[in-house]
Amino acid sequence: MKLLCINLLVVEENAAKSYTGQTVGGKTLTPQDVSNWRISFTEQKKYKSVIATWHDSSRARLIEEKASNGKPTYSLRTSYPNAQTAKAAASAKLQKLNQDSTTLNLILRGDPELTAESKLYLAGFRPNIPEAWVITHAEHLLYTSGYRTIIEATPYFERGKHAN
Repeated sequence: MKLLCINLLVVEENAAKSYTGQTVGGKTLTPQDVSNWRISFTEQKKYKSVIATWHDSSRARLIEEKASNGKPTYSLRTSYPNAQTAKAAASAKLQKLNQDSTTLNLILRGDPELTAESKLYLAGFRPNIPEAWVITHAEHLLYTSGYRTIIEATPYFERGKHAN
């Protein structure tokens, strides 16, 4: 009988911190370390407000809660159980929609130290590419030809500052 051990760690997204608050990982990669890489810059700052609804059972109707003002407006499809949850969902979605969605994809020789929420630093890549990243997805693959790690990462922001 084979036993499989899986560890699950739940942490705040894009914070590069463990549940105890310590920085997770921190590895520097150069172009020589990767076999393939791609970066995509997409700016999504087109929505000015978000609407979320909640069901008021005492009045038997849907009530709208809005995060910010302006147009265009993004409407969440889910109906929430109360005003506080709807407001929080609308605010969170607006924040997510207003973030730049710069993504880094890397393929490299297998490295088990590269895990989701670990910090990653790039050295020697093209100018104007952020140096500090947080791994959002790490996939480790074992082939007959060898061990590979596939990484997806987003720029690391520390206390409102870009870590470039």
